[in-house]
Amino acid sequence: MAGRPDAIHDDLPPDHVPPINHLPVELLVEIFFHTLPSPDTTLAFPARMFVPPPIFLPSPMVLTAVCAHWRVVAISTPMLWNRIIAGRLDAPCQLRWAALHVARSKDLPLVIRVRASSMEAFTDTREAALFDGMLRVLMPHTRRWREVVLDISNLSTWMQTLHPLPGSAEYPAPAAPQLESAALLRHQGQQQSTCRAFWNWAMSSPALRCVTLDSEYDFLLRPNEIPAVWDHIRTVNLWHRKIGVLEVLDLLQAHPCIEVLHVDCLARTSALVHGMDAATLPRRRAFAPCLHTLAVVNNMRMGVQFFRLLDAPQLRHLAVYDFSTTPYATSASRSRIWTAVKDMLASSPARLTSFYCRNSWQDVFMDIIRLDALQDVKELSFVQATFDDKLAEMLVFDDKTRFLPQLEALALGECRCRSRGKLDDMVVSRAGTLKVLDIDQPAPFYDRAVLEAAKARGLKLKLCLEEN
Repeated sequence: MAGRPDAIHDDLPPDHVPPINHLPVELLVEIFFHTLPSPDTTLAFPARMFVPPPIFLPSPMVLTAVCAHWRVVAISTPMLWNRIIAGRLDAPCQLRWAALHVARSKDLPLVIRVRASSMEAFTDTREAALFDGMLRVLMPHTRRWREVVLDISNLSTWMQTLHPLPGSAEYPAPAAPQLESAALLRHQGQQQSTCRAFWNWAMSSPALRCVTLDSEYDFLLRPNEIPAVWDHIRTVNLWHRKIGVLEVLDLLQAHPCIEVLHVDCLARTSALVHGMDAATLPRRRAFAPCLHTLAVVNNMRMGVQFFRLLDAPQLRHLAVYDFSTTPYATSASRSRIWTAVKDMLASSPARLTSFYCRNSWQDVFMDIIRLDALQDVKELSFVQATFDDKLAEMLVFDDKTRFLPQLEALALGECRCRSRGKLDDMVVSRAGTLKVLDIDQPAPFYDRAVLEAAKARGLKLKLCLEEN
């Protein structure tokens, strides 16, 4: 059979139809839909939680090559073609595929993710040409753009003589009427004038709700100067930029409608107020009444000030990434940042449902777990930090300790429970409520039978070290 690929079909009648092709077309289309790459580019929660990864096909083009029936069904279903995702733009055939996507998706709104792949200077010209070619395919259809991510951050900074982005005259007027989310990612200094042209066009869309900004877009972070632009924005991602605390707080204060905020790196000083350090920050609090999701990658010194000055009573999802490798990452500074997080939660009516933290300071983290603000938490991620006997005891749910009663998913970093049975006790005590347990490095003292029994009762268990 190995020498004859068609031998498996020898006993099948000529008119044999595979069982899957007996399914109703609507059900087959639903199966096709779940093979497509996810368009989600949420930046808010970098911490790892265990969810079995789906298997995605690179394109619905694969579906059209299986058999004639699948080809007819796939080509006649526009919803399979309105995602144009080129996570690594490195081949001319991708331009042809993009054109087919545009045509076969009919008039559906388009979801676009295009990323130039080169990180080598000698290939930048070719990669920029491919990026330009992709834009030439997509630009005539901007009225259909709903979500767009254009990423040239992998192209080297010497490419100032290249022009992978359109100038202001090439964007149609008015702006894309369906554009809800826009991101333009690049390295500092790249194509600043054409990047401004993109944002001047995108921010004029009446449907825009989500923006992802990188460095040197200070003109977009002055909401008092252009308030109309921000009135309809709900989600703000500040990517790969060192942004001053004053900028973030002023943005939240000026536009209380912001619901989701991701800050990639808080700077030591504000880009808009030069020369001002943490000691001179005003003591006014920024009131963010609608903010429900916050993710912050910390600079130690300025992160403390940020959390001390933020008032977010509706906060439900919080992710804090504590830089452990910066020059400011002393024991004292790490304690201060987590104390500031604790104080913010303690002084607020916020009730979190998910809390993601990396490199947290253990003693303060134990105090955070005791807060009322965490007693509705369903997802807790405590990675790149030590999980020891004291924390395990706190998370045992019994008559003495009843913290985090709603906890359903728990991700742990290095588990250093030295006393036999501590981890087991925590797992057993939460039987029926804990649904996901993800441990990066399991404790040396645990009973595998206890964990297997929990799996038999429905616990999704992942022990990373054992898998490796």
